[in-house]
Amino acid sequence: MSDGYGAIMRSVHIVWLKCYNYPVKHKTKIIKVLLWIFGGLATILLILASINIVLSGVEYNGIKDSYGQYVQIDGGKVHVDIQGNAKKVVVLLPGLGVPAPALEFKQLVDNLKKDFTVVVYEGFGYGLSDDTTKPRSTDNIVSEIHQTISKLGYKKYSIIAHSVSGLYALKYSLTHTNEVEAVVGIDTSVPEQLKSMPSDLQKQQAASSITTGLLRFAGGAGLIRAYLAINPNAISEMTGRTYTDEERLLANKLMNRNFTSSAVLDETVRSDSDSGGLSATSKFPSNIPVRFYLSNQSQELFPKWKEIHIAQLPRPNESFVTVLGGSHFLYNTHANTIADGFRSLLNER
Repeated sequence: MSDGYGAIMRSVHIVWLKCYNYPVKHKTKIIKVLLWIFGGLATILLILASINIVLSGVEYNGIKDSYGQYVQIDGGKVHVDIQGNAKKVVVLLPGLGVPAPALEFKQLVDNLKKDFTVVVYEGFGYGLSDDTTKPRSTDNIVSEIHQTISKLGYKKYSIIAHSVSGLYALKYSLTHTNEVEAVVGIDTSVPEQLKSMPSDLQKQQAASSITTGLLRFAGGAGLIRAYLAINPNAISEMTGRTYTDEERLLANKLMNRNFTSSAVLDETVRSDSDSGGLSATSKFPSNIPVRFYLSNQSQELFPKWKEIHIAQLPRPNESFVTVLGGSHFLYNTHANTIADGFRSLLNER
């Protein structure tokens, strides 16, 4: 036990002893004061939660048709934003908990839409899609992506995946091999990732269930809304994306709606343990060209980051795994590099 922690515990113990030795009438007063405090806090939280529910409904009605289109699949409606009208199709899959995928991917979409039909997929709990209590297992998510693409009528397409969607892209490629033309991963997660992490990162990840519980409470109580009112640039600070005033307003509404959605919170808990039957030795199919762009920030945190991505390639080749300077959200700082790399990958087929 550290000296600081020990001092705190001794102080708490002294206060407890003093309270314990108070006369009964003093104890009764203390209990009443505490009840008043907790009752007041509970009332404030209830008011905030009620306001949040009303405002969320009003906000959604105001933005539900602001961009893209809905696709009905098993379990509800998911939302997609489609840009461009070329023969070649590329599907963009967002990272875990990104509240507004269509806005987040905008720079990459703007670069690609001249040459491709670009589909930004917003799964359950993301963007303007419905929320769901259906388990966010890898198998369920991959099935929902395929249902959506099939209903849109696309038979052949490529995938660009960010973060946790790397797992879905790998599973998808192995399940629907004849439909996928190429895959680009942007700082993507890998199967059994937690086992390969340094011990300190493993401990942080192991606390995810506690974190999601706190987030669920914060979202329901309207605390996310309050935080965004105080710091409206929170998403920009998190992802490095520069928003216009109009985009920021929409992004904040979607963050308040989605950041603590049932779908996202369940996906967060499952993301370290549910790989859909994939293992650390799983590779992409040999007929699908694959390229990875990794952040040096992730590489510094996880020294084997590049190594384990090379191992995912059907024919391990270091030249197809590039480490770029920047944060986890490379599509905001290296959109041109990623788009050019994707084009060259398709040309190599």
